[in-house]
Amino acid sequence: LIQLLVLSFGYYAYRNWYKKGVALKPGKLWLGIAMAGGVAVLSGLFCPEYNHWLMFAVLGASAGLYFYYFLMINATGSDLKKLLGSALFITSAVALLEMFWHYFTSGDISAAMQDKVFHGYATTNNVAVFFCMAVPLCLYRAVKSRRGWLYVLWGLALLAGVFLTRSRGCLLVLGILLPFMYVIAVVRSPRKMQLLLPVLCFLAVAGICIGIFWDSFYELYEKMFELGLSDNGRYEHYRQAIEFFLRHPLFGVGYVGTEEPSSMYFGIYMFHNTFFQLLACSGIVGVLGSVLYYVQRYRMLLKKISLFKLFALFAVLAFDGYGMIDVTQITPYLIFFVFLALAACERETDPETLFRRSRAASGEQLVRAPIAGETEEPADSASFSEDPASVPSETEEAKEPDPGGESAGPQQEGG
Repeated sequence: LIQLLVLSFGYYAYRNWYKKGVALKPGKLWLGIAMAGGVAVLSGLFCPEYNHWLMFAVLGASAGLYFYYFLMINATGSDLKKLLGSALFITSAVALLEMFWHYFTSGDISAAMQDKVFHGYATTNNVAVFFCMAVPLCLYRAVKSRRGWLYVLWGLALLAGVFLTRSRGCLLVLGILLPFMYVIAVVRSPRKMQLLLPVLCFLAVAGICIGIFWDSFYELYEKMFELGLSDNGRYEHYRQAIEFFLRHPLFGVGYVGTEEPSSMYFGIYMFHNTFFQLLACSGIVGVLGSVLYYVQRYRMLLKKISLFKLFALFAVLAFDGYGMIDVTQITPYLIFFVFLALAACERETDPETLFRRSRAASGEQLVRAPIAGETEEPADSASFSEDPASVPSETEEAKEPDPGGESAGPQQEGG
């Protein structure tokens, strides 16, 4: 993996930077990502029980995540906001269909929901995290789209999916964040009834169905009702994390060991809390080395905040909030979406992007320079309306056509 990454990065840099003279950006989060990845590689450095060959695996995973972020910043000319929404939509749709298939082919739906093992995703809790991160983007698209009710319906389907996973952590996090993001979406939407009616109908239908099939509903969720807000063994995981930290306080015990405490799952230490995970596995060096990464991350989300960045913040908060009561730090396929959201936010407030949007908002036409070997043709102004750099600012609404047919100028679509 490391060799493949080095060759891929070297070829990309040679072709674009050396041959074409393109200025490559490391990204505004590169130092925080490098420090967090570096301390992860050093995890378990002085722990004799740790298999130190695993450092190369951690190095490959850390380098791969940064290379992915680097490519999102430099290589793609697509609208990363749409890419993030599409990626979460497709992933959550596939996961939802797979989960339905898993439950209904298991022979015992209640036992399958209780077991939580879900091949390909490890557990259904990880699928619930996908859904929690996708719901804010559904609300964002509901605000921006003329057919916002479709995105509201999909968000409600994902909310139902979270209930089907019986993930208490995701239900808790989403229960805290959802009222805030929904109120913001309704307030900012010019088509408020498209956001209100589907939710009211969903609540009414769900209430009626639960009332009619209460016995079956209680049977499916009896275990979750019994657990309530109890720790379900998490305090023991935290105690073990502190014990491991006291043994090897500098670099921790690493992520894989020879012991098999109750906090080990699938051969990996999982302490069900990001802070305790860092403390036990990477020691005080890991905790301090990760501070800059989290500071840069939230600074990126909060700086020059727009409507998109606000809902992206909710998505990342759902990820990090769940990480306080379960495992997210060692699930790279979930971190991919966090990095994509961060890259989209970085591109959202990039000075060049803001300058081009300002020119577009002032009515100045943006003309793309012809690519080498391409015949220069007159620019069609309509073709540039889909260019993310020419989309008006978030606060600008789409202009409606003049009923009299005499519009004062060319129409622009909302972002």
